[in-house]
Amino acid sequence: MSDVFEQAWDSIVKIDEGMWEEIYAPLYEVLGGRGKNKRGYAGASSSLDFVPTEMLPPTRHFQGKSPSNFGIGDQKVERLMESIMEHGMLGRNSDWWVHRSDEDRGLDAKAEGLKRYDKAAEQKDSVGNVAIPQLNFNPSGWMIGEGNHRVEALRRMNAPFIPAYMISSTMNEKLKKPQYNYDREMIYGKDMRRLMGLDSNRYALFPHLQEDYPDLFDPNFNEEHRKAIGGYGIPASFGRRRNAVPPSFFFGRELVPGMGRLIPDLPKGLSAQDIPMEELRTYDTSWGEKANDPTGAFSEFQDRLNWRVI
Repeated sequence: MSDVFEQAWDSIVKIDEGMWEEIYAPLYEVLGGRGKNKRGYAGASSSLDFVPTEMLPPTRHFQGKSPSNFGIGDQKVERLMESIMEHGMLGRNSDWWVHRSDEDRGLDAKAEGLKRYDKAAEQKDSVGNVAIPQLNFNPSGWMIGEGNHRVEALRRMNAPFIPAYMISSTMNEKLKKPQYNYDREMIYGKDMRRLMGLDSNRYALFPHLQEDYPDLFDPNFNEEHRKAIGGYGIPASFGRRRNAVPPSFFFGRELVPGMGRLIPDLPKGLSAQDIPMEELRTYDTSWGEKANDPTGAFSEFQDRLNWRVI
């Protein structure tokens, strides 16, 4: 980072909550706010959620350390910091909305970018599936999968919290590395553990025992987990079909003080603990299977993935 930019940044960054509300304001506008959603938003309908910056240290990066250590990574991170400081994250004038193909077609790329932002803000178009950082998970561990440079940029800027969503991963061998293990006090929350078929499984409850019991800690040989995510119900949506999961629901707790946590937006009297583990049926079938979603509330959630803050 240039000395001039570093000095300028150090002079204004004081963990100012108001400043970060302003920086993240465009995310609320184009993603619809926390708990709001529309098909096609970041991460196959990820609802805007945040994690404390200390949850995303350099060792959680896909590369194993900060991406600035590789190639022109440092230049990318510096450009992102400048853009975020000037325009906000995904701000209307940021390069996120500018496509090189517009120039190739003889269009004004900047003007086209502004149109894209406005359409997203009006809920008429989507943002893109990696608009905010993506965290990859499976029972072995979790890591920063996409948005590594943005995470480092925000970390360098002393952001108190970082936007993110979680999505399942098949990179089991990589996630078995100790640096990606779940922290002892930060594992699957109660609801997510049940949906992943890990409710009574030592794999989820005691991930640090995997070196002593390797066979128990491989999801490929975990029958409960494999059965839960192998069908077409809501557990499969999160565990196999890679729909996005808000981190505060995944971990089952408020992660950023004062922000609350996200839970499925279900009718009064229903909760995540009531979600059927099997494919949803709104009526009895001719095969003898009984309706497990007679009101259609769970099907509505599976289709739209709306969440609410508590």
